[in-house]
Amino acid sequence: MGSMRRTLALLAAMVFFGTAGTGAESAAAAGLDLRSCPSGNLPLERTLPATAQPQVELDPATMAQPRGGRVRFIIRGWPTPVFQNSFTVCFRWRSAGGPNPNIMPSPVPVRIVSVNGQEITIAAVVPDLPSTHTRLSALLESLGLAGDSDPAASPRNHTMSNLAPIADVLLRIDDDAGNHLDAVVGIGVSSQSFAIAITVLLLSLALLFLWRLRVGGSGHLPPANIFLRLITGPDGQAALARFQIMLWSFVIGGGAVYVMMLTGDLIDITSGALVLLGIAGGATLATEISNSSAATVAVDRPPRWSDMVTAADGCEIDVTRVQMLFFTVITALFVTIKILTGYAIPEIPDGFLMLMGISNGVYVSKGFIPPPPPPAVTRSAADSPAPTS
Repeated sequence: MGSMRRTLALLAAMVFFGTAGTGAESAAAAGLDLRSCPSGNLPLERTLPATAQPQVELDPATMAQPRGGRVRFIIRGWPTPVFQNSFTVCFRWRSAGGPNPNIMPSPVPVRIVSVNGQEITIAAVVPDLPSTHTRLSALLESLGLAGDSDPAASPRNHTMSNLAPIADVLLRIDDDAGNHLDAVVGIGVSSQSFAIAITVLLLSLALLFLWRLRVGGSGHLPPANIFLRLITGPDGQAALARFQIMLWSFVIGGGAVYVMMLTGDLIDITSGALVLLGIAGGATLATEISNSSAATVAVDRPPRWSDMVTAADGCEIDVTRVQMLFFTVITALFVTIKILTGYAIPEIPDGFLMLMGISNGVYVSKGFIPPPPPPAVTRSAADSPAPTS
C-alpha cells in the first residue's frame, strides 16, 4: 500500500508540474545540436531578393502555450527550399524597456510540420524561461490595481482575456541559397500549475453550487458526502448512470477551462468525445424512464458507493454494472491524462466507442427486464388448517 501511494504521488507530481525539460540543458543531455541564439537586442536582418516578400505569423491555435508546449509558425512566400537546420527559434521575456540578454533556444530542434508550395509550417518548443512574474501580479495589473515592480525586467501582459506574460520569439531563417530573415512575434507563456489551480477552483464552485441545489430542492435527504449526494437517484441509492454523465460533464468541462487558461482558446471537442457524451446521456435517460415505469421504493439508509455495482437488493454484485463502471473510469482517466499533457481531447478508437455503447446498452436493457415473481409457497397437508365441523 505504501509503495502504491508513493507511485500515485509521483505520477500526480509529474502531471501537475509538467515533464518539459529545462531549456538547452535537456537538449544537451539528449545530444541535440542546437544553433546558438543571439545575445542582447540585435537589429533584425533581412537578405532576400527584392521580389521576395515572405510573411511570418504565429499559428492562431498556439498564441499561448506553457513551458514545454509546442508553438507553430507559418511562413508564406519563402522563395527557395528549406531544411530543418535552416531554422533557429529563440525565446525571451518581453520587457518594458532596456536590453534583455536572457534569451533561450527551443529545447528541441525546430521541426518542419508541413510544406505546401511556398507555405511552410514549423514547430518549436517553449523553453523553461525563468520565473520572473507571478500570476497574481498579472491579474492585479490587468485590473489596474497594481503596476510592475521592476518594469525593466518584468514581462508585460496584454489584456484581461490573456493573463499569460508575453515572451518575444525570434525566428531566424537561413537557407542554402544565402537568403536570411529575422522575425519577432509575441506569444503568451502560460502556467500549468496556475491553469490547474483555476480549473480545480471552478470545478469546486460548480460542485458546491449543484450540491446546494440538490439539498435545497429535495427536502430531507439521508446524510452523505457531496459526491454521493449528486448521483443519488429517487430511490435513495447511488446511480451508476448519473455517475457516468456527471463524470463526463466534469472531465470535458474541466478540460475546456484548463486548455482555455493555457492557450486562450476553447478545446476542440472530438467526435469520439461527443459520442461518449451521447452514450452517457442516453443511458441516463433510459434509466430514468425505466425507474419511472416501475414502482420506486426508497431505501431507508444513506447512499453508498457500492450501490453502483450491486443489484437493486444490494445483496449481490451486478456484473453488467461492474463492466460499465470499469470501462467508463478507464476511458475518463485516458482522456484526462491526454488533456493534461497534450492540451487536447484525444480521438477515441471506434472499437472502444462500440465497447462503451455495448456495455451501456446491456446495463440499460437489464433495467427494463421485470424482476422474477416470488416463488410460490406450497403447503403440505400437515400445514393445512383442520376442517371445522
